[in-house]
Amino acid sequence: MRSVLGSRMLTVLQNPSKRSISLAAAFGSTQLGRAAAIARCASPSLSPLWPARLSTEATSFSVPSPKLAQVKQSGIRVIWELAHKLERENGRDDVSDAKEQDKKEKTESRRILHLEVGQPDFPAPEPVLSATSAALRDPTYQAYISNSGLLRLREAIADSTREFAADIIAEDIGPENVVVCHGAVGAISSALKAILEPGDEVLIPDPAWSNYEMMVQLEGATVVKYPLEQAQGWKPDPQKVASLCSPKTKVLLICSPSNPTGSVLTKSELEALAAIAHERNLVIISDEIYSRVLHDDIDVDSNDRDEVEGEGALSEGSPQHRHRHQKRSASLLQVPFLDKSRVVVVDGVSKAYAMTGFRVGWIVTPNRALADAMPKVLEASVSCGVPFAQAGALAALSDPASQAASVKMAHEYRKRRDVAVAVLREFGLYAYTPAGAFYILVKACPAEADDLEFCKKLLVDQGVAVSPGSAFGNVARGYVRVSLASEISDVEEGMRRLCRYVGRKNTTEFSTY
Repeated sequence: MRSVLGSRMLTVLQNPSKRSISLAAAFGSTQLGRAAAIARCASPSLSPLWPARLSTEATSFSVPSPKLAQVKQSGIRVIWELAHKLERENGRDDVSDAKEQDKKEKTESRRILHLEVGQPDFPAPEPVLSATSAALRDPTYQAYISNSGLLRLREAIADSTREFAADIIAEDIGPENVVVCHGAVGAISSALKAILEPGDEVLIPDPAWSNYEMMVQLEGATVVKYPLEQAQGWKPDPQKVASLCSPKTKVLLICSPSNPTGSVLTKSELEALAAIAHERNLVIISDEIYSRVLHDDIDVDSNDRDEVEGEGALSEGSPQHRHRHQKRSASLLQVPFLDKSRVVVVDGVSKAYAMTGFRVGWIVTPNRALADAMPKVLEASVSCGVPFAQAGALAALSDPASQAASVKMAHEYRKRRDVAVAVLREFGLYAYTPAGAFYILVKACPAEADDLEFCKKLLVDQGVAVSPGSAFGNVARGYVRVSLASEISDVEEGMRRLCRYVGRKNTTEFSTY
């Protein structure tokens, strides 16, 4: 049985006394001069083996690395940058002697509706802000911390994970199985660094968040995409996934609730994918960052909300409080027959608690060898996390007021989902109803058209920023992803402008993009 850890990571683990050298070798540095300097600093006795100056031939490498050529900037960020550029330019258009009311009307008419990124418009919960502020004033939280993250936070993550994990999995989950990273993106990236070798294959969904592909490419591995078709509810066909496996396939990456579709996998659907991974000896990385953003499965009514917010609020940490109010989607950790050595679950506080700027995410894995190796990846990249931000994350997970705030956010996202679906029905563009996360894909133009150009024109002509479907893969070409994380009035108006714009276009016009 092959090791979950890549040989590059094993090199690091086996050479703790020469970590600077082994890290440079493990992660493929071509900058020989810098590697030599590091080696001399790490071990002066090696200096005679490293020339102070290398020949021109030896240093004739490309900067930046050629591998970056295959990594494309996400279309999400292209639109985001253009939207903010237009806002900056529009902000300088006012003439100095214009009447104040006229200036306000002009500003409002130019205001861009941001529906392109998954940025919640809510503030972080008050307990989070208080805990973060207090930690900032505590010297303990102004210093380096463990590469793995604050112990109290890891304990809270382990506790909350055991509440929903299958019993056979939960018994192997403790703080030592949790590694806190620089957001969920840092968690996924670090896990891939610890697992992959150049030439390995990684199965990722299509459509999927564009960063998955970028991360895999930067590790010198190969992306193999399994399709999510709208006709199947944007869910994978297990037989198709199995057919794409090869002797080089090492990782199966899944995301539920899904970005960009909003589809949510059931436990039985997760079990079907886990069975494929088990049969083929694959590692499964499950991105569950949107697990607490559900729509159809949230059943807290107005009386329950009063109980959470009023004097009769349930006590902190009580099972009734967490399980009654903090709903979450099915998790891979609920599949009892998993090979526990090959499971990595990713989560964080960015989406459910509106804490995207805190950059706190984590992995949970029953595989202690992998959990022990991950901090070395972090040491080589970010050293450690931000302690006061992690103090805020602890408040998010442990304070009942934070839980109540998260539930209220989820309810608001459901309302926005319902408004978006209603507008699509009104204009005859309805196709499906997302069950989770805060995104919806809308068919905007033919698949052969340039949907990025469509998004640019929509932004310039209508002041609505949405993301092109092609940013998420080939299956979503011709769609646009609408983020429902903005104010409900912006969601409704943005959807109406989008639908009217789509209605005015025809195939001939689209073909010119």
